[in-house]
Amino acid sequence: MSRASIIVAAHVRDTERLPDLQSWFHALCNQSLPADDYEVIVVDGSYEADYDLALARFRAEKEVRAQISCHRIECAGRARALNYALEYATGELIIFLADDCLPSAGFAEAHVHFHEEHPEPAAVGISSAMLPPEYRNAFSVWLEQSGELFGVPFRADMVAVPDDFFYVANASVKRELLERAGRFDERFVHHAFDDVEFGFRLRAAGMRSRFIPEACVSHVHDINLRGRERAVREAGAAAKTYFSNHPEKKRWLWLPTWPCWFHRWRVASAGIWLAAAGTVRAQSTWWRARLDAAFAEGYHKGV
Repeated sequence: MSRASIIVAAHVRDTERLPDLQSWFHALCNQSLPADDYEVIVVDGSYEADYDLALARFRAEKEVRAQISCHRIECAGRARALNYALEYATGELIIFLADDCLPSAGFAEAHVHFHEEHPEPAAVGISSAMLPPEYRNAFSVWLEQSGELFGVPFRADMVAVPDDFFYVANASVKRELLERAGRFDERFVHHAFDDVEFGFRLRAAGMRSRFIPEACVSHVHDINLRGRERAVREAGAAAKTYFSNHPEKKRWLWLPTWPCWFHRWRVASAGIWLAAAGTVRAQSTWWRARLDAAFAEGYHKGV
């Protein structure tokens, strides 16, 4: 496998979640691959963290093995940032990584090794993004294990993903398949649904996803209910964009698009049950009702 490009769409949603960029750059620049075999391209469209300044500080303190560059574009969604990165990328293998994921030293090598073993253009490598112990709580673990967080359930002992699953938190795709599918749809202005829509096009181009356990990364993200509701509202707005272009897919996600009053009633009912029963099942039902309500709110307010 020829040169690999790790691309990241940086998007810090609020200053409470500013990443430890020194540790992040250290992990990216010290992969087990030879330095000439990979590059890192970071595109920032949020303007909340100064990646250029952080990289300059890192270069001043540490020896930088790998080729890494940071780019800033006008405030834009993830789709535009990823397209920008793809234009700069020189690798025949594209490795997508989320900005809140801390890779191990063997992360990129595991993706490269997978594609050497599976040279067919349609093979896509997927690995998990697991919360480290310090970020694990009842709510975040429920999100992770229920599939509410990334679309499929993630567990430490997982061995497979659906062969039609794609996301941009930790995945690798050969450029040949990307060229068949095209680019990300820049009508998606949030960090949501752009990779869902892109995944549909990858599947149409023949994608077959397989799990790479050795490429697991740490999902360094402090997740709470209010913060997740904000993200889900954005996902709802993105879903409105998606369904406006693909009305035939609307049946795929029907419940959250019901009227907001219905979801308020569900939240109230779930809250009463939780107060009365206090069970794990009641807790998860309340969480799900809250997130469905946030999604519906974003959907109905979306353009």
